[in-house]
Amino acid sequence: MKTAKLTAANISAGFDSASGALREFLNPLTGWNIINDPALGMSFEMVAPLPHRLNHRVFGKDQKLTRFEKDPSGKRLTFTWENPVGQTGLTLDMTFTGVVALTEFGLEFSGKIINRSAQRVEAIAWPCLGQITPPSANGELWRWTAFLTELGLQQLMPLFRNDQGYWGADYPLQKAHSPHSSFVLLGDKQQGLYVGHHDAANRELVQFLFELKPGHRESLTGAAPHSDLQTGQTPRVQMSINHFPFCAPGESKLLTPIVLRPYSGDWHDGIESYKRWRATWHKSAPAPDWCNEVHSWQQVQINSIAGEQRCRYERLIEHGRQCANHGVAAIQLTGWTSGGQDGRMPSHDIDPRLGTRQDLKKAVADLRALGIRTILYEKFVYADVSTDWYKRELYKYMAQDIHGNPEGHSGWAYFLPSHFANFNMRRLNWACMHHAQWRKICCEEYEKSLEFDADGVILDESCHPREDGRYCFASDHGHPVPAFNPQGDSRLMEELNAIAARQKRPQVILGESVHDLQTTEYGMTYGRFNAGYIPLLRYLDPFYPIMMAVTGYDDREKLNACLMFRFVISYEPLNFKGYLDEFPLTIEYGKKIDALRRRYRAQLWDAVFHDTRGAQVTVDGKPHPDYAVFWEVKSSRKAVVLVNHRSADSVMAKVEIEGYAGTLQIITPENPEPAKTTSNQIAVPPRSAVVVMQAG
Repeated sequence: MKTAKLTAANISAGFDSASGALREFLNPLTGWNIINDPALGMSFEMVAPLPHRLNHRVFGKDQKLTRFEKDPSGKRLTFTWENPVGQTGLTLDMTFTGVVALTEFGLEFSGKIINRSAQRVEAIAWPCLGQITPPSANGELWRWTAFLTELGLQQLMPLFRNDQGYWGADYPLQKAHSPHSSFVLLGDKQQGLYVGHHDAANRELVQFLFELKPGHRESLTGAAPHSDLQTGQTPRVQMSINHFPFCAPGESKLLTPIVLRPYSGDWHDGIESYKRWRATWHKSAPAPDWCNEVHSWQQVQINSIAGEQRCRYERLIEHGRQCANHGVAAIQLTGWTSGGQDGRMPSHDIDPRLGTRQDLKKAVADLRALGIRTILYEKFVYADVSTDWYKRELYKYMAQDIHGNPEGHSGWAYFLPSHFANFNMRRLNWACMHHAQWRKICCEEYEKSLEFDADGVILDESCHPREDGRYCFASDHGHPVPAFNPQGDSRLMEELNAIAARQKRPQVILGESVHDLQTTEYGMTYGRFNAGYIPLLRYLDPFYPIMMAVTGYDDREKLNACLMFRFVISYEPLNFKGYLDEFPLTIEYGKKIDALRRRYRAQLWDAVFHDTRGAQVTVDGKPHPDYAVFWEVKSSRKAVVLVNHRSADSVMAKVEIEGYAGTLQIITPENPEPAKTTSNQIAVPPRSAVVVMQAG
């Protein structure tokens, strides 16, 4: 058995030159055998449905290579499989060519399908790793997954949580999908494997699929087996990267690149390939200068589909006065449209129950006179199926599944017991974002809202994965069949940004919890976060405007996290239906945090966020999790934002700043005057934040 190898400093990959299976994969720098059993090597797997059998597989392990080529440079391998045979014995008239190359980013897998058969190629997994072994002797294997603005953490071994109903899968599995998840990291805190989808054009859906084989040892806790004597299989986690080309008879399709790169260190080291690749295409979307200043917002919902009608347009000035009194710079106005929040989409007409168009325009002007900017809440991913407009016209522009049915969502719950029981909501169907007429309607609705002379819009659910609406299979929408709907979002954003650029008043277009590709389309993002949040987007993009909701009535913990992660604060009393004066503890502490950021802007706002890199913080000799390090741009002097989330106990933290052993300055939101100390033992009261800076 001959093995073809691709090697670099941190990569040694061995492929069977007869079958194309990846049989060997290790990191020479650490000795980690990612695949330690060559018999588990895999190449590709394909799904080519038959009329009577949708789950018709083509297993690469059962195929023989037609051609194998190694580039003279020694950095590129090409595998060609002609006329593969499906699991039913059917020979398929098609060619799959897989290319593996060493690039500056890692080991890159690309490919091409030429389909001459009568079957559709629905999915193809390339690459496949038949085994991912834990990196260390303790047997732990973890998965860090990029998702929207954060990095999620989930265990693969020795406990494996099953994300899919057991009735529909042979093995417990976990999964993530592009574009909302652009990469995963597999390993532990000392080393790992980066697996990235490198496609800035967002051309196809890619699925990161992890299966526990042969299954759980016991399913109560999800324990993985240490050995399996009954089945004779090697216990393992298998990874398949599934592309969904939907390559029809007579078509050819290219697969977007997947990059594998072993690394040493923690997740910060793991994403270096992504950061280098990102630098080749990333350009931030435009935003007015004020979005990049230290400032805060309030979100106010004035109506919902349940019809509360909390505040008429003419009464918005009451919110504005409280914002002005507390130094809050902007109002995100939610529920101002016909039917309230999430009602009658995509209509962005005013709700006559709340006043007239002139009333709203005057309210925006009156707020501006107080120094308050207005940002209007809008949404263009759905249509409300209950409206006459939908029944008369909009149904034509909805995304369709492979059977010709409209794809949709049951709707959102608002206040009613029936809604909390998940019935009687307004049904919403996913729009086909590739349909030119739908985008024209969205642009017209956006332009109508510009008449109010607001300072921008926030597009809600721009982050939504769309589930069954990811693809549109309609044959009369003017797009290839199927069309990847998130790519259509980018076409709409190009049109909306062009309209915004023509306006005399600078406009911001925010997106809700945008993923990284969308930072090129939205000038700012707004979202929510909870305990355990790993600030991926902030680490990738230290200065991108990120705003997060603060809803608690004494929400010091979340405000301290906003200081630590450089988030703009969105105050939202009564879950964004109340007034600022209703939560004085939160607003007063938030004002202190923003005052501190303004005074020490060079250290806390204009400095580069490095997460925990550049300093070590310990409590009682153990790593303390809640701190962030900012590096000044010109001097590289460091400031450490140190947070104690404990509710009652102070902590004594030892702060060690890399490359610095001099005098420290201590500031806090409550005590902004700097106090010097030569000790690196810093007391942090409960529910508090302390900033430790290099003196001088």
